[in-house]
Amino acid sequence: MVISFAPYSAEAVRVAEAAKEAGAKLIALTDSAVAPIALKADHCILFSHESTSFFPSMAAATAVAESLIELVISIDDDKAVKRIEQAEEALHRTGAYVAK
Repeated sequence: MVISFAPYSAEAVRVAEAAKEAGAKLIALTDSAVAPIALKADHCILFSHESTSFFPSMAAATAVAESLIELVISIDDDKAVKRIEQAEEALHRTGAYVAK
C-alpha cells in the first residue's frame, strides 16, 4: 500500500515501482485516479484531503489505511503479522528509522 496526494512524491512513485518489481500487489491510496501511483496500482482507493485549513487533511487516508490493515490481519493474521514484522525489520536495516 502506497499513499500519495498532490503534489505527488517522487519517493512514493519509487516505492510503488519497487513493490511492483518485487512482485507485490500494489494498492494505491491517493486523491486522483490519474495520480502516478494510481497508474501503476493493481487497486486504487481514492480519498479526499480537502480541509478548511491551509494544510491537507490526512484523516481519511489514515482511516482507510488502518481499516485495510486490520482487514488483512483479520483474514490472514499469522502470515500478515509476519510480513509486517519483516517489513519493519527491513526498514530498520536500511536506515529508514532513526536509531534509538
